[in-house]
Amino acid sequence: MFIKGMKYEFRAVARIVLPMFIVFLCAAMIMSLGFILDGRVLHFLESNENNVLSALAGIAVVIFALGLIFLLVAINIAVSVLIIYRFYVSFFTDEGYLTFTLPLTIDCHLMIKIFSMFLWSLLSLVVTFVGLLIILGGVAIGYTDALKEFWTEFQYIFEMMWISYKTEFGAAPLLLGIISLIVTSVFQSFLLYFSIALGCMIFKKHRLLGAIISIFCVDTIYSVFASFSSSIVTIFGLVSGVAFIVASVISIVLSVIGIIAAYCAMKYILERKLNLD
Repeated sequence: MFIKGMKYEFRAVARIVLPMFIVFLCAAMIMSLGFILDGRVLHFLESNENNVLSALAGIAVVIFALGLIFLLVAINIAVSVLIIYRFYVSFFTDEGYLTFTLPLTIDCHLMIKIFSMFLWSLLSLVVTFVGLLIILGGVAIGYTDALKEFWTEFQYIFEMMWISYKTEFGAAPLLLGIISLIVTSVFQSFLLYFSIALGCMIFKKHRLLGAIISIFCVDTIYSVFASFSSSIVTIFGLVSGVAFIVASVISIVLSVIGIIAAYCAMKYILERKLNLD
């Protein structure tokens, strides 16, 4: 039943999001082909002459790049909104009657929503990465010599940044920072679902409005507590390397506790406090 639930949830979001993914990748291919054509044949962007064609080519690239950025932002917003909407509709509207008649536990229902959230978030990242690779591939083919010079300069800048960042703790701060970022992102996702459940529990007559209010209130409270780790670092006056490690560890611990608490609270609300009448 979990697999069937995941298929249904996937299709509900895919109807809107997948066409947007396809449009984004097609636009990235068109831009990549444009770079290849210009770099190998036309040479408008590389031209040092201030002619009309070079100016138009530059304007076209800027407009196309802005369009891709806009489309990318729209995709991520659409994924986030649909995920939130599916959680709200499945549990707190008339569809909830059907949801809870299925032979699934509350844990299974929640896992379907959580896995769907992470699946679509991951797909958004993958599509973004693939689109950027397609564009960079066109740049690499069209402007090979210029890219070699840029890559040499980039390597030098990266080496300087790494030398300035490197501390006596080696790569530990970087690894802890990455782990902290991942765990914090997971906690924020759980917190979003919890906010919807809490708002719908409190505002029984106006659940959608209650969910929106709850999201803003919980996010404000989270922002206050999120500054706790940096405050600890400031209070004890720790040096930079130790401060970053301590802040990352505190963030990880608090996020893990928050994930467990948010999940238990969601389960309690759906089992004991949900009233669809």
